[in-house]
Amino acid sequence: MPKQQRLILALFCLTLAISLPVWSASTGFRNDGSGLYPGARPPLHWSAQSNVLWKAALTNGSNASPILSGRNLFVCAEPATLICLSAETGAILWSDTLPDLPNPPPRTHPVTGYTSPTPCTDGQHVWATFGQGLAACWTIKGKRLWTRKLENPPHEWGGCISPRLAGGVLVVQFDRMRGLDPLTGNEKWNLQTPWGWGTPVVATIAGRDLLYTCKGAIVDAASGRELGRGLPSLEYNSPCLVNNTLYYLQGNPQAFSLPDTPEGSPVPLWSNARIAGDRYYGTPVVHKGLVYAINQAKNLSVLEQATGKLIYEKKVDFLQGTVYPSPTLAGEYVFLSSENGQTVVIKTGPEYAEVSRNSLEPFRSCPVFSGKRMFIRGNRNLWCIEQ
Repeated sequence: MPKQQRLILALFCLTLAISLPVWSASTGFRNDGSGLYPGARPPLHWSAQSNVLWKAALTNGSNASPILSGRNLFVCAEPATLICLSAETGAILWSDTLPDLPNPPPRTHPVTGYTSPTPCTDGQHVWATFGQGLAACWTIKGKRLWTRKLENPPHEWGGCISPRLAGGVLVVQFDRMRGLDPLTGNEKWNLQTPWGWGTPVVATIAGRDLLYTCKGAIVDAASGRELGRGLPSLEYNSPCLVNNTLYYLQGNPQAFSLPDTPEGSPVPLWSNARIAGDRYYGTPVVHKGLVYAINQAKNLSVLEQATGKLIYEKKVDFLQGTVYPSPTLAGEYVFLSSENGQTVVIKTGPEYAEVSRNSLEPFRSCPVFSGKRMFIRGNRNLWCIEQ
């Protein structure tokens, strides 16, 4: 190829690369578990009629949050379906429903359903778990590699623990916690450790991935060995890990500094804080020295990260219905949502500074952000909002 043609081709490829949007990867529930998207430039105002870039109709509802990998979005649909959509257009690229579902299905609560767990991805594969005690793996092109039937969730309200990739295994929990080979589904270990509603967070300490569960257990992800118990037990939500500090937030919030070695014990930072009671379905978000937590009854509490001191409380009355979604941070804003589809956007900082009030269709999932876009999995549609 002549030099001039090579130069034109190179310039064309560069222009194409610059013109295409850059998508960040969200690896699972609340991205990496933190609910933080600090590099986003999020939309602040929207409705079903305004600032909607696209809307994709889906077969059935789901509480699972969308996950973003490259230019693909993955969402679940009841009772056991994984759907891949184009993040640029909302077009459905493929959909797969697991066959041979148990009949009769296990018990569950109408709110929980069978698709409350959020999938996870490594960019090449996607893993999802469903409340019928099922786990499965797909390639990002839609080829299902394996399906496994494990035990049912132990509670009559179903289960919502999301799968995690850690220590070279896929960690799932319906009743027993199990480490599965990600590419075959073969079991590498299983552990009887207390079950709860929240998803474990993953911390890497001295090169080893450790799981910190909602019931206060510490598990080595590679081996499945339980290293300790005694951290707080959360009733409904998940622990939050930010900057080597572990937060357990409900009516009596506590914070711990992680040790330098896997066998070390977390060190209490504070435990004398008190915030509004009631159920905390949402997991807190931590940013620039402040912890934001909201309970099901719309009571927002903001704490000082270093001490647990209450900075302010606020009843966010615009939110309607139960607050199931976790607070999520995008840029310098915190997004607070409720199941009827309302979202209040506040500016981060030591005083309540409301930026906007927005309404959409009902949803219980957490929003996902990338660049100037926000993705919300509604009861019937997947929304892409861009202002």
